[in-house]
Amino acid sequence: MFIEEITSVESLADLAPEWSGLHQRCPDVTPFQTPEWLLPFWQCFGRGELRLLTAYSNNILAAVIPFVREHGMLSFIGTGLTDYQDAVIAPQSVPEIREFLQRYLPEHGCELDCIRWNSPLRSLEGSWVQCNTSPILSLPSTFAEYEQSLSPHFRKSLDYAWNKLNTFNEVRVVSAHAETAQPFLDRLVRLHCERWSLKQMPGVLSTPEVLDFHRKAITGLVEAGRLLLLELRLGDDAIASLYILRDRCAAYYYIGGFSPELDRFSPGSLLILHAIRECIESNIREFHFLRGSEAYKYRWKAEDRPLYRLTIESSM
Repeated sequence: MFIEEITSVESLADLAPEWSGLHQRCPDVTPFQTPEWLLPFWQCFGRGELRLLTAYSNNILAAVIPFVREHGMLSFIGTGLTDYQDAVIAPQSVPEIREFLQRYLPEHGCELDCIRWNSPLRSLEGSWVQCNTSPILSLPSTFAEYEQSLSPHFRKSLDYAWNKLNTFNEVRVVSAHAETAQPFLDRLVRLHCERWSLKQMPGVLSTPEVLDFHRKAITGLVEAGRLLLLELRLGDDAIASLYILRDRCAAYYYIGGFSPELDRFSPGSLLILHAIRECIESNIREFHFLRGSEAYKYRWKAEDRPLYRLTIESSM
């Protein structure tokens, strides 16, 4: 196996097609490990020294390990905005990559955050602590079965909200495509910021740097089929919006927004319910609410799974 370190942005961009192909061959990675997510992140937030590792087996890309070195430690590219962080490793190459990393990481030191419970890195030796939790909903084979799992009171309140909104105007759900993704994002930002402004807080979409990142990322994510942007519309007005990453097996609810003026009709919850229905009908089997244990996530019958931090002190 040949392992190389990438330290330039140009080489990083050149790697993107092979990287995407490797991602397709790895069943347990997420859209957060794709070039469509991490290249825009590096363009907008890249600090420190790029130290992305690639591994080739028989001239075929077998691993991408997106490291950056800052303050004397390795971390993953994407820290902060990325809910799941990991390497992308072809299944047959996992033992050899683990063996390499077990030698490599103590030479450099690392603090790797938000590693999932099923990551191939979990067997590495080092200091492991749980750093967060990710509530996840396991989806049944039919939407009717899922609806029956919800509390009768919750189901009744959602039915009432949908029917009541329809007395004001037609309620419908619209999906974005590549040409409409940017306007969808604009409306999501507006709804998200309106809601958080009532709490006298900025919200996570309020800074120019974060907005620039998402503007760069969403077109590529939509074109690659890795992003679902949904709106709940009352007539022609967007009253709720969702930003959901997805792959073959799971959907990842990244962020949402809804009109605070219509809070009593739960527009955000109505849109989440539609998204869950769409996932079930597309044979997706998990709906991830991502980092944090906010109470609303458990009304949907999500169950916690741990996220971990690995720290290895440098031996040099």
